[in-house]
Amino acid sequence: MIRRLKTQLRLDLRLLLRLRLLVLAPLLGVLVALLLRGFLPLEQRALALPLGLASILGALGFFISAGLVWLEQADGALASLRLTPLRPSEYLLSKGLSQGALYLAFVLPAALLSLGPRSGVLALLPGLLAYTAFLTFLGQYLALSRPQLAQFFGPALFTLALLQLPLLGLLGRWGEGPWLWLPGFGPLGWMLGLWQPVTIGGALAWVVLAFWAARRALLRQNCWGRL
Repeated sequence: MIRRLKTQLRLDLRLLLRLRLLVLAPLLGVLVALLLRGFLPLEQRALALPLGLASILGALGFFISAGLVWLEQADGALASLRLTPLRPSEYLLSKGLSQGALYLAFVLPAALLSLGPRSGVLALLPGLLAYTAFLTFLGQYLALSRPQLAQFFGPALFTLALLQLPLLGLLGRWGEGPWLWLPGFGPLGWMLGLWQPVTIGGALAWVVLAFWAARRALLRQNCWGRL
């Protein structure tokens, strides 16, 4: 399993390099840091950075994941998976790790340059990794279950609006309510230091749900036959 996973991960990282995404990500992170340092004092940056990261990733993350799935479909890579020993869970895990590396390449320069190396940047990583995994699997599910653009955009725009609600809730101080269990609130609260069962449990629950949905969508594509 480890050997198959390493091979697939290496291929996924090469794809991201070929598309220049791994080159653009740190440059965008530096740009975000410069904007924050230019307009906000350090105290406000500590709050603005997690909110901004959650907003940017929520708006772009699953679109990037879906676009990579469509690229593999166009190249015939998904159809050829049945000829490989790779398993569905290994394929999805490789996508989560490779796209997690992509988002880290964006976030780390933004966080280190805007907050400084001694500002507790590492505390952002658990929530960030949970959010990127959720967005990766969500994008794969939407792209696989709705392969046509006309089918994709309606659910994608609804999901985009849903992912922005936790930001509005925190800024508007909505208080307790069902919105705390929306996708995006758990990772955002985790990044803000709200180490509570509702944030950690909600974040992990949405990751598991998105992984399960993406795996079912893969099997319905008959990439591995009936497993």
